[in-house]
Amino acid sequence: AVVTDETLSFIQKSRRLLVVLSPNYVLQGTQALLELKAGLENMASQGSIRVILVQYKAIKKSKVKELKRAKTALTVIKWKGEKSKYPRGRFWKQLQVEMPVKKKTRRASINEQELSNSSL
Repeated sequence: AVVTDETLSFIQKSRRLLVVLSPNYVLQGTQALLELKAGLENMASQGSIRVILVQYKAIKKSKVKELKRAKTALTVIKWKGEKSKYPRGRFWKQLQVEMPVKKKTRRASINEQELSNSSL
């Protein structure tokens, strides 16, 4: 399988690329790894995307250089089964820290001002 232009386009438009790591992820081979590689290249060259690694299940020593490089350069958020399921737990807090902050658009703040002025 090949990463399609459409997939690359989505990666370029995204602010985060969430990659869930497991032994099956590595076995999927090229498609998944090419998406990771595209996300890492975009992150390094343009800085418009951040790659987030979530380790669902431990991967024994991987020979895949992109994955090894990504795991050393990025934070890996580990899912720890039952311990991770609680919404206020460490897993979800770490994930929230890595996610983009919603930006208030200028237009929204102008509309809010107009609403508050009109109600005077």
